[in-house]
Amino acid sequence: MSLFRKLALLLRRSRFRSELDEEMADCAGSGLCRHLWLRRGSETARFTISLSVRVVAYSVAQRRQEIGVRMALSATRRQISILFLRRTLTAALIGLACGCVATLMVTRLLRSQLYGVEPNNPRTFLIAILLLLTPVLVASLRPALQAASVDPVEALRTE
Repeated sequence: MSLFRKLALLLRRSRFRSELDEEMADCAGSGLCRHLWLRRGSETARFTISLSVRVVAYSVAQRRQEIGVRMALSATRRQISILFLRRTLTAALIGLACGCVATLMVTRLLRSQLYGVEPNNPRTFLIAILLLLTPVLVASLRPALQAASVDPVEALRTE
């Protein structure tokens, strides 16, 4: 029987809490469990970054003529980059705020399931926010710099 099936069975039987703790400790200490979590985390980060790059690149393509007009009216490359970075980070911060509120509500319900972690640990929240903002920032840099390198004459000539 696999480790995850054992954990599921142990969760169903509340009288075996000590066995569940032992299984969790064994899983946390094994190299395979760490490898699986690291692999899933890297796949999620890669997916998030690729999705963010595509969304911002689509926005740049849709607003190409506007970028050309702004640059023709003496907007600097820095201002254009900041425009797209601000828009992307605003959306990310709104999502993070909603996620933090939902997390605070859910931790009250799951207080009894958290082992060795405080439900509303500010350090954990800060680390999670930084880990979630980093890929968004990295993903939005490339399209923002691409938007800043648009030639105003070409952009205005296309449509």
